[in-house]
Amino acid sequence: MLNSVSETSLHSGPRTLGLLPWTQLSAYRANHLFSHQQCLDLLGQMPNIITFYAMLEDPTPQLSRRSPSRCPKLKKLDLWSNYKLSHFLNYLELPSLTELSIDECGRSAENSSEWEPSLLSLIHRSSRVLKTLVLKVQSANDQSNIAGLLKATPRLEIFQFEMRSANADSSWSSERVVQALAAPSACRSRPHLVPELQFLTLMCDRSLLVHSFMDMIESRWQMPSIETPESHVTRIKSISLHRIPALLFEDQESLNRVEQLACEGLEIKFVKLPPDW
Repeated sequence: MLNSVSETSLHSGPRTLGLLPWTQLSAYRANHLFSHQQCLDLLGQMPNIITFYAMLEDPTPQLSRRSPSRCPKLKKLDLWSNYKLSHFLNYLELPSLTELSIDECGRSAENSSEWEPSLLSLIHRSSRVLKTLVLKVQSANDQSNIAGLLKATPRLEIFQFEMRSANADSSWSSERVVQALAAPSACRSRPHLVPELQFLTLMCDRSLLVHSFMDMIESRWQMPSIETPESHVTRIKSISLHRIPALLFEDQESLNRVEQLACEGLEIKFVKLPPDW
């Protein structure tokens, strides 16, 4: 029984696509562009879809539907988008979603969609048990912040965040990300965000401070001597930082501590930028 399809070209045409057993497909991948309406219509034909990847390009989305398209079994959604991804996210309801990847590619910060409220709305409409979240975006609206997103994904285990046009004072800057991810000490009352996080990949900007990064690592690695259900934090396994300014880690004490953590078993990867960045 055919349950997985991978398309490389839309030129297969409607005659070929019309012959596919859409209702029995559990996995679908298309390496060509869809409009938002085409993609929603396609999802509507696949009630048993579990894994779905699509590339979206729709400068002026015109959607005929008013209510979200419900995909009851979809667990893994991978989207590449050139325009206004927020319009598409507003028309999805995914009660089984556990893995979400969004790549907002090829747009300038000025043309980037305001994806944050649409993403939060999708999460609240859906399962709220996301385990994996990959976000590669151009920019974000400072009326929202990274902490709000992490509060909506309390079961997150894998988090990859890349903002290609982040300002140092943005509420989505890499400094704000590591501050939000730092597990609070026993004397601090704020709630734990994503306490089950085990794998973190972060694209850095100029805002990141060494002491903030080290505080976050220590808080996620060192287990408290006395632990309650409210204070439990899973020990992080892997941290990968990309686009690190060459001057960021000239603090020898911090470098020594990073090496010590690596010897203790923490997987750490740093990708530096040239000195003139």
